[in-house]
Amino acid sequence: MDGNELQKKIVGILTTQGNVTVSQLAKRLRVRPHSVRYQLDKLVESKSLEKSILVNQRALGYQIFNLFFDLPASRARKGEEFLKNKEEVAWLTKNIGAQKYEMTLAVQDYSTMWKLFRALGDEVGTTPRNVVIAVEGEVMHWGLRCLTETFSSSPIAHFTTVSQNVSIDLLDRRIIHAFGSPNVSSFGSLATKLGVSASTVKYRFERLRADGVISDEGYFFRLPLNLFQAQLVIQLRSRTREIEDGIVSICAKNPNVEGLISGVGNWDFKILIAAESLRELLEVEDALVMALGKRVLKHSMYIREKVIVKRSGV
Repeated sequence: MDGNELQKKIVGILTTQGNVTVSQLAKRLRVRPHSVRYQLDKLVESKSLEKSILVNQRALGYQIFNLFFDLPASRARKGEEFLKNKEEVAWLTKNIGAQKYEMTLAVQDYSTMWKLFRALGDEVGTTPRNVVIAVEGEVMHWGLRCLTETFSSSPIAHFTTVSQNVSIDLLDRRIIHAFGSPNVSSFGSLATKLGVSASTVKYRFERLRADGVISDEGYFFRLPLNLFQAQLVIQLRSRTREIEDGIVSICAKNPNVEGLISGVGNWDFKILIAAESLRELLEVEDALVMALGKRVLKHSMYIREKVIVKRSGV
């Protein structure tokens, strides 16, 4: 296979299974290890791949609020700059959809969320409008299965709604943050970066995983560019365990579904979608809405235009 095809196959595996070695990749793709290593180096150098780690903020005692909202165009930049400097903001994107912005907040309680939202209004001179809000609950993440020919219906991360209060220290936080660095490829390289022993890093990493702070898969890779990504936000006519299980089953079987998040509030589920073209993205939306059928009272599609803030939340 040529270089572009090999790169695509490598990316497809790494975005759904991060803990895989060069030798394992080579064996699975039936190519020589040095060919895999060469293409990996090219992907990292061009910043076409970025290492990512999913953090379960609920395990740290946080509540997760998700908001869609609008800001006046003349004050949007000021609002973006204000939110960039707020540690409570774990995620902020600009979208094409019913509301222009989506924000995820990791906070201790509702009052903290409300204070930050009001502070945003004071900063830009007007309260954000057309607000759609929900408390996020269970999270399932499958990765970018649309890039691989063989995919699993089992998520690489599954965080429940159970709230814990796991205690982590500064070294734990540094380990979580450092795993996103492009020059970190092993516990040894991470230990060198942090100035501690590899055994200490491995022990801390495994403890974070055992405590449910990070996903069982540990880490995986994301594509920062070249894919169209969107969220299909749905409100159900009624909500039962049987209906919820049916939605999970539909999403698990669709390779274009990257993740699924349950919510309580103005929406019941948020389906994360990825596709290689806008046309395919819209076709996936139609297919999902059709499969969900009469379960859905209403739905909205938000196509991601720009990621403004992306933090681990720790």
